[in-house]
Amino acid sequence: MHSEVIMKNDTKQRLTVFVDPNLVKRAKVRGALEGLTISEVVEQALDAYAPNIEKASDRQIYVKFPNYPVIITSKSPVKK
Repeated sequence: MHSEVIMKNDTKQRLTVFVDPNLVKRAKVRGALEGLTISEVVEQALDAYAPNIEKASDRQIYVKFPNYPVIITSKSPVKK
């Protein structure tokens, strides 16, 4: 079993997800070919998925996806 050594970095947040093992293998291979860690591959993929997120003052989150807009409304206060 391979595991990454993660150094403490206050600018990053740990994320635990359950992903298809074949997808993980493909992501690791692509990362290795590009000289990236699996964390960097996932971060790039998430950034590409949700590149422009703006919070409106009325507590709605406007998400600009490449092909369609999505509005997510929260009834709870937004914590800063």
